Amino acid sequence: MKGAEGQNNGFVVEGTGASAGGGAPGSIDYLNWSPATDSGQLKQASADALYSFDGIQMRSPTNTATNLPGGLSLTLTGVNTGNPATITFADRATQIESMMADFTAALNDISGQLAQTAAPLGGELGNDPGARALKRDLSAFAGLVVMPNAAPGEPSRLADLGLTRDRDGTFRLDVARLKTTLADAPEAAAAMFTTGLYGVFSTLDNLARRTSSATDPGRIGGSIKRYTRQREAITESLTKIGEQQDRLREQMTKTFAASDSRVAQSQSTLSFLKSQIAVWNAARD
Repeated sequence: MKGAEGQNNGFVVEGTGASAGGGAPGSIDYLNWSPATDSGQLKQASADALYSFDGIQMRSPTNTATNLPGGLSLTLTGVNTGNPATITFADRATQIESMMADFTAALNDISGQLAQTAAPLGGELGNDPGARALKRDLSAFAGLVVMPNAAPGEPSRLADLGLTRDRDGTFRLDVARLKTTLADAPEAAAAMFTTGLYGVFSTLDNLARRTSSATDPGRIGGSIKRYTRQREAITESLTKIGEQQDRLREQMTKTFAASDSRVAQSQSTLSFLKSQIAVWNAARD
């Protein structure tokens, strides 16, 4: 039998019930076992895993150590006294450069569409407060501090990753600046692309959430909500106008039918009068 890992997970075997007979052969409690008294059958006592991490003695109840700095997790597979393992991080420079190029292109797509639809002259959203707010956000985007807890000298802004914004409103990737950052602080630069409260992904997510907020009338989401209400009101008004037109058409049809009937009666009366006048004139002659 094998128990769970860890010093606090040792076990004993106890047999109880009607068949218990004081430990006599044939009784269920004859199978009782305790590591304190029956150590001859004990292959290995329960114990915690002891290891040294960066010179600090640490302990783990299992061979999977999760209580490490930086969110690290280690699986201990053996003893390597005198030959410590070295933990290194893979070089993500190429991936970061590619990611920043795609990121810059995506920002330019957004800026280009916004510049067209929110142009002051002729733009469909030229006077929209939500579009103006998004323009302001994008104009300051490159200078945003995305890692407020960065140590002095470490990259903390998108500009440190080479993102710049030209005067015409387009974004540009300064590859030389990015390479310098990756060479001087590779781990800090890579940390800017991790998920969490801070970083590139979190900053872009916060921008998307602010922009799409339907409760803020000064954002695109608020504008969409306002325009949706206006569209629904216009649709309702058009429906009412259509119903009124149908009723008016029906009323006019009835009126014209009645008028046509009266005209026909008048023409009949006129024809009768003409015939009578003709008869009178003939009688005079």
